[in-house]
Amino acid sequence: MRKSKKLKRRISARTRLAQLTTARRADQRGRDVPPTPGAYEAIAELSHTRVAEALIARHNLRMAGITEFPGWLSYAALSPLAPMPILDQALQPLVPDPARLPSGIGQSWPEHLSWGVDSGVSVVRLLLCGQLVGAAAIARNQLERWTTHRAWLAQIPRKSDERSEDFIARVWSVPIDRTTLPDAPLVAAAFESDSSTALRHPDADHAHARFSAGLEVCPAQTWIALSEIIHGRLFTEAIAWDSRDCLGQGRAGSEVELAFSVITDAVRLSVSDVRKVLAAIHLEHGSRNLAARLCEVSDGFSERGDDTCRTEIPVIPVLVRESGLSCPPLHTLMPLLPAEGLRPAIEASVSRWGRKYDSVLRGERPDGRLYRDDELVTLGFAWHRAASIRSAVAALKAEKRLMATRFDLDVLNDRAARWVFVSEALALCGAWALLPQQRAAACTAASALRSACWLWLEDDDRAMAVTRSVLEQTARLRTWRIKPGRAAKLEERAAPPTRWLEAAGWRRLGPLNLALSEFSHLVERSDWERGRRILGDIQVEANPETATFTARGNALQLVEELAAREVTANLTVLAPNTATAFQRILSDVGLDIEDDALIESRLSEIWKFAPGAPATNASH
Repeated sequence: MRKSKKLKRRISARTRLAQLTTARRADQRGRDVPPTPGAYEAIAELSHTRVAEALIARHNLRMAGITEFPGWLSYAALSPLAPMPILDQALQPLVPDPARLPSGIGQSWPEHLSWGVDSGVSVVRLLLCGQLVGAAAIARNQLERWTTHRAWLAQIPRKSDERSEDFIARVWSVPIDRTTLPDAPLVAAAFESDSSTALRHPDADHAHARFSAGLEVCPAQTWIALSEIIHGRLFTEAIAWDSRDCLGQGRAGSEVELAFSVITDAVRLSVSDVRKVLAAIHLEHGSRNLAARLCEVSDGFSERGDDTCRTEIPVIPVLVRESGLSCPPLHTLMPLLPAEGLRPAIEASVSRWGRKYDSVLRGERPDGRLYRDDELVTLGFAWHRAASIRSAVAALKAEKRLMATRFDLDVLNDRAARWVFVSEALALCGAWALLPQQRAAACTAASALRSACWLWLEDDDRAMAVTRSVLEQTARLRTWRIKPGRAAKLEERAAPPTRWLEAAGWRRLGPLNLALSEFSHLVERSDWERGRRILGDIQVEANPETATFTARGNALQLVEELAAREVTANLTVLAPNTATAFQRILSDVGLDIEDDALIESRLSEIWKFAPGAPATNASH
């Protein structure tokens, strides 16, 4: 018996080694393919599996790029989280539930503030992966939310004809000295959910927020710039650094730095308000010393020469980049898939780092010394990511209990393979398209799709906000292909998503777009529950028992299929053999995009839920 077990272990080890060797060879073959139409056409003539290898190799190259992220960008991304340790210390006694869902908005103010801190971590995580569209979507969401809180404190209503950016400028210009809180974390101001405005300075006189090291931030311009990123109209070369260039070393130009600064400015603004609200709560509880520390803590990293910034070689197990900066390792950044971020070894490793941070919050020195502030933020980042991993593991277990024999991890793995293939093919279109607007649309959709899928894995409603960007950019790409004249006019007007959908012939997707738009903002009329209901209604043949759990994934899958179809149509012109191979690749992972009748039927079913729309004779 003992000999038999040893033999099985040896066979299993040999099998794993053979699989690893095969995967490495395939990856190398894929990396050897230049990202040009001619190269892809050549391998497509040999086999569609060679094209699949090349697409997977691009994904692997990008993940490797995350581990070699430029240190100056890592510093820029992490610096706004400098107050995080004192925030976490202040929140721990107020939110004792370790099972709290990090992406959950919360019912009480402490839970809501915890969500605000976790949201900052989510933004930084996506930034450290080069995913600017997803990071901008969450950053804008947070900036809107804390603007509404300031408006409530200062009793500033929005004027009926006031532009969103002018309202934001007015709100952030008023000093806040009140410390009272509403009974619940209400949202009480309005933004234009489909607003499109050129990058501009607000008309009225207004003040800027001021931070350490002389940094001045205009909240209104920051909000506009975030919106422009989400709509694929600003910093498109920075977005392409992720999509097209796979985070290649030496390709992160000045535009990437500017995009990072806009997004981190938004995080800094939001965290500053979270600090003030938390200080108000502790004042109310009589914790004056802690409240004072919350108000006085630095909003960025210390200078290297500062006595509070220790310079000895770090002994904590974190990745150290150039200039000695400690940064979160890949384990804390990767998508929460069973074969990736949810592997037991990774979960255990990230949890160990999180326990060190727990010790620090208790006033201990787990490594026998003080940490530099960037080291401590790195540990805190791992602590927050460990909570996300625990929540994802618990969600998978709950889904397994609910679905019983129908639960199948292979379905999730196939979905992961599909979004890798679709996002990488979109990125190739972004490299090969003739017009800059087409390249911008394809690259933005590719980056947004990746973020939407990663956020969906964490049960984050804002995955739907990013999914809306994928839908908008796919419609934009389609319009440039079938109606270039109309597309040019829409570009001149900075058209909102609804106009691109109509121009693309997808008016029937109105209910889907409406549902996704509910998640895109935190505004007075936003109703995330309504968005969930619409997504549930437009599912086809949904199981009533599981419809709540499948609604968002179903919407994401539909948008992904529309993107795959548009990619194929573009590749048919740019590289026809590659387009054929791409269809076969998708078929291998369970996505059939050759049957037009199925998608037409789906669009017509969705249109039935449009207000006032006829039940039949769907509009094109």
